[in-house]
Amino acid sequence: MKNPRIYVGTWAKYNAGSLSGEWLALKDYDSYSELCEVMRAIHEDESDPEPMIQDCDDFPEGFSVVSGSLSEEEYNDILKACKEEEEEEEESRGAEDTEDTEEETPGNEEETQTAVTVCKYSEKAIAVIGDTRPFADVLRANGGRFNARLSCGAGWIFQATKKDIIVEALKAAGAAVSESDTVPARNSSNSSNSSNRRNSGTRRNSGGYPNTAIGGQKVVIEYGEKRGDLEYYKSRFSTGIRFPEGVYLFEKPRIENDFCFRDEGPEYDYYKELCNDKKLLEEHFIAHNMEQVREPKDGETMYIIKDSWSTDGRVFIRWANYPYSANDQIVREATEREEQEYRLQLRAVRAEFGKRVDKYLKRFGTSKLHIWSYWADR
Repeated sequence: MKNPRIYVGTWAKYNAGSLSGEWLALKDYDSYSELCEVMRAIHEDESDPEPMIQDCDDFPEGFSVVSGSLSEEEYNDILKACKEEEEEEEESRGAEDTEDTEEETPGNEEETQTAVTVCKYSEKAIAVIGDTRPFADVLRANGGRFNARLSCGAGWIFQATKKDIIVEALKAAGAAVSESDTVPARNSSNSSNSSNRRNSGTRRNSGGYPNTAIGGQKVVIEYGEKRGDLEYYKSRFSTGIRFPEGVYLFEKPRIENDFCFRDEGPEYDYYKELCNDKKLLEEHFIAHNMEQVREPKDGETMYIIKDSWSTDGRVFIRWANYPYSANDQIVREATEREEQEYRLQLRAVRAEFGKRVDKYLKRFGTSKLHIWSYWADR
């Protein structure tokens, strides 16, 4: 549950070289006018204080403080966004109303289109059934829970509002997806598919690294528990991959809505175009944000990097179109399977983030985007 806060100083103190102020939680006040009164009251040492918001914390995604101030509209939008996030979390918990059982992490099986069905399970939940094992990590990374005792047979449960995200993520992973608005009857062979595959299937390894490229949200959970700060890692990272050298974590991308441009040349000309073209501004917003989760370029090779002095058990990934090496680092080229697993996890993160960006635009349009230049008025 978010608790948005602002740090309030004054312009007079700031201009005099002082950052003295206090943190105020927006939820502590019944109205915007009450918040404004408190902002002035905490600086009663000034005859006519002009509050300056110098920092913010735990704001909903896509919100920030601009130019040291917070309007009444922004105040109301922030609290509304917090309430919506809390309602979504409650709905998600309500969908997980059965005991969950996790599947084994899938092996690297032949790349053929595998059929799965996304069906309505209840008014608030959907189920993904069929041969889901090749896509277990995608489903888990998107918040799914596996349950072998669903009324429609073994499958994965999600809140109903995530249907479009799940369908897109499955298609990106190579699944042949069918959709149904009814709950299919249990198929006895469906519930035994998992155990049959576990008994008869074998994993194909490559590059001499057995059981490499194990990915999914479970990697984040295990690492967070090992580091003794599970909530921090769950809040900051969406999924991960376990390599022989250590763990790679995918940081959750954040929606950025503040864009600064140079004050001369082509970049300034582009800035002026954005000021007068909302469609172009929307395209810039999408492109800039999705760059955080861009697909590797053609011809680039994946390298797994570990600092030789590191003791935290983490590795880093670099894509380059030339052999990569660095001092004080252990570097090797990823195997084919490791590269496939990275792409799989990245597509899941990208699909989920794309939905969040679209949702932000549908709700606010370009009204919350802040574009500026160091010399905007010349």
